[in-house]
Amino acid sequence: MRATWMAALLCWASAVAGQELDLRLTTIIPGFAPVDITHAGDNSGRLFLLDKRGLVRIWDGQQLIEQPFLDISAQVASAGEQGLLGLAFAPDYPSSGRFYLDYTDTSGATRIVRYSVSADDPNRADPESAQLLLRVEQPFSNHNGGQIAFGPDGMLYIALGDGGSAFDPQGNGQDLSTLLGSILRIDVSGADYSIPPDNPFVGQDGARDEIWAYGLRNPWRFAFDRDNGDLYIADVGQAQREEVNVIPGGSAGGQNFGWVITEGDICVVAGCDRSGLVDPVFAYQQDGARAVIGGRVYRGSSYPRMRGIFFFNDFFSGNLWGVRRDGAGGYQTTLHLPSASAAALPVGVRAFGEDQAGNIYLVTPRGVELLSDGPPVSGSLPISPGFTGAWFDPDQAGHGLFIEVLPPAEGGTRPRLLAWWFTFTPDGEQAWFGGTGEIDGDRAVIEVVQTFGGRWIPNFDPDNVVNQSWGSFVIRFDSCTSGTVEFSADIGGFASGSMRLTRLTQPAALSCP
Repeated sequence: MRATWMAALLCWASAVAGQELDLRLTTIIPGFAPVDITHAGDNSGRLFLLDKRGLVRIWDGQQLIEQPFLDISAQVASAGEQGLLGLAFAPDYPSSGRFYLDYTDTSGATRIVRYSVSADDPNRADPESAQLLLRVEQPFSNHNGGQIAFGPDGMLYIALGDGGSAFDPQGNGQDLSTLLGSILRIDVSGADYSIPPDNPFVGQDGARDEIWAYGLRNPWRFAFDRDNGDLYIADVGQAQREEVNVIPGGSAGGQNFGWVITEGDICVVAGCDRSGLVDPVFAYQQDGARAVIGGRVYRGSSYPRMRGIFFFNDFFSGNLWGVRRDGAGGYQTTLHLPSASAAALPVGVRAFGEDQAGNIYLVTPRGVELLSDGPPVSGSLPISPGFTGAWFDPDQAGHGLFIEVLPPAEGGTRPRLLAWWFTFTPDGEQAWFGGTGEIDGDRAVIEVVQTFGGRWIPNFDPDNVVNQSWGSFVIRFDSCTSGTVEFSADIGGFASGSMRLTRLTQPAALSCP
């Protein structure tokens, strides 16, 4: 079966402040998977999306503009972990038109380059305005970091990995004479970049003045809390631990997060000296979870129960966590997904993003999706009787659903969706899965029963049939000819997964909306 995918409707019980969040994902840009999403701070409502091959694209709120904002693909090495990895707009972008890119060039080095927007088209950058500010040699092709962002102090922060390979063979994570394995902090307000005089290692022999914090393996990614200046850093582990570190707002910097002395909250070498090292606020073991993906802190106004949570996930496990201040000087981490009542995130969530209003976006295998507490989930194409019919998954032979739209139950107000799926159990036995659930806009959540033990006529014997609770379906439609079913199983060896649905049959009396 296909790897686990997240349902359009996500619900979990949050331990944070005793509040229950009704998390949902709404597909905003289908079929496009950038490595970063940000905004220009210019009140345009646009999203700027990084294609790691070297393109900056624009979502104007209605469509993905075909002409790239900037195309530097000829200058970018994009294999593996390389590519166009970071974009940051200057705090004064509406007046200066300046923005900054972080990418690996064709020789494999990291470049920080300043650009300007075109003088006559806000949707086009001026490729001739490129100004190289910083170039850092990379000894290996992986662990490039790549996140750049302006902090609340107006300085540009840059994440660099340890240079790559395994177990930091050059010792860069603990070497202050190299920029690798660090978060840098520089001032780009002038013609070139300069060193903020309050950087923690300014004037220290053998140390690079640009370094703000160090001891990192591969920070992917970091994010500032707009309200208090906390800097959250998700650092991908080697073989045992994934970790999230925090530099509190107002800090003087200089933190050493331990790599390669420590990995997360454990010693890489038994009995290591951990004095002077800063422990992560959260670390987790690599049991099917092997790459932490840093997210964003929600500070928007639309979903107040999400405020102050730094959302992040694991690329391989589909787990979703949130970290927030606990009110006692520390940080509390909550595993939000999977939960007893909701599926995991889709395997392969590679990035988070944020718009000017503070909304958070995830990049899933389906595309760019908005994270919300309660509605949206579009609702722009409500399920109607025209969806009744047979549907199949073109990528999985023999898999499909029969779907019928039913009137509301007695005393109810919402129409219902009946869905049944015929397949085979892992031991080859025929099985049916299905049930009914109320329709909510363009989706329906169905508590599923498994029916098994029967055979096709003439061998079918009703006495052999067994029904039992199985899990859930979440069915959502892009149109009346395509949709998705996400399933989360409690029993039967099916785990969780998804099917991409395509219309097979439609009753003649019903019209396709």
